[in-house]
Amino acid sequence: MTYKRKSGKLILNILVNTLASFCALFLLLVILESSFRVHAISLQEKSSATQAPEDFWCQYDPVLGWRHIPDKVVPRAYPDIPVVINKEGVRADREYGFERKRILAIGCSFTFGHGVLRKEAWPQQLEDKLRSNGFDYDVINSGVCAYGLDQTYLFFLEKQKIFKPDIVILGLIMDDLNRIVKCRWDTGIGKPRYRLIIDNLVLTNVPVPRRVQPGNTFQDWANILFDPKKSYFVDFIIKRLNIKISVSNNETEKLQITQKILQEFSDKCKENNSKFLVVFLDPISMDPIPDVKGFLIKNKIDFTESSEIFRGQKDIYLKNEGHPNRHGYDLMAEQIYRFLLSHKKEYHL
Repeated sequence: MTYKRKSGKLILNILVNTLASFCALFLLLVILESSFRVHAISLQEKSSATQAPEDFWCQYDPVLGWRHIPDKVVPRAYPDIPVVINKEGVRADREYGFERKRILAIGCSFTFGHGVLRKEAWPQQLEDKLRSNGFDYDVINSGVCAYGLDQTYLFFLEKQKIFKPDIVILGLIMDDLNRIVKCRWDTGIGKPRYRLIIDNLVLTNVPVPRRVQPGNTFQDWANILFDPKKSYFVDFIIKRLNIKISVSNNETEKLQITQKILQEFSDKCKENNSKFLVVFLDPISMDPIPDVKGFLIKNKIDFTESSEIFRGQKDIYLKNEGHPNRHGYDLMAEQIYRFLLSHKKEYHL
């Protein structure tokens, strides 16, 4: 009996000591990982918050980061071009009813029409082309300057309930994807951040941190501190030991999240009986977003490229700007119109 008691106590002591050792080791690893992340943040280059034109018609939003101020009018926005936001928070000088079919144009500044009049942005020019050829559509400009694809998707979920569009057209440029892996925009405004966990989109960095005021410096520290896909301590060990292994990086994560968002865009449109079209708006590159096109083809998601109609064209940008001018937006609208016309049956024109 005495032997059994001693044996039981010994086993219990071994288990307790083992558990204590594992806890101590785990705590040590957490401390080491946290220390390496804090060190990585300290090495990160600081950015200076700046003022942007859209600051005058946007306001803080705890989920989106920023959104348009309803019923806002800025008479001298660019600086001589007015910007009018209607009560539904989209760029329009009127409200929308349901007397016509509706196309929801959604995206970033390339959809909003940065630097040009509302009537010169591609959504309004597309509406003009459709109506002049007998297609009675409202094209609703839901573009928001500086949005990443993640914010555009969140904004779409809200606006599609309001407008119940027949067609959703997503305008994409390369910067929309680059913004996916940021927790703060270059002007110092915070933004939401999707993480892909077990093939599910998980929204983080919400409520979104308030903006850093123009003139002050900031670091996008949340991306480092809360990155679940990377160990900065393990990376340090790998580098010291000169081990070459394939590790996940921002480019891989950016593509994975992009593909997941595009798939959910498509699925949501199908649920609501809306047609979904992706438009590559960036005319600079003939293949603007590598690897995304292949994903769209594989998953049978419609897309078209503005680069097709931009070939050989001159004078398509604003002076000292990367944004298109009126002529550039007209070419975009023409490309989209041609696509819709060639797919009249599928898009119920």
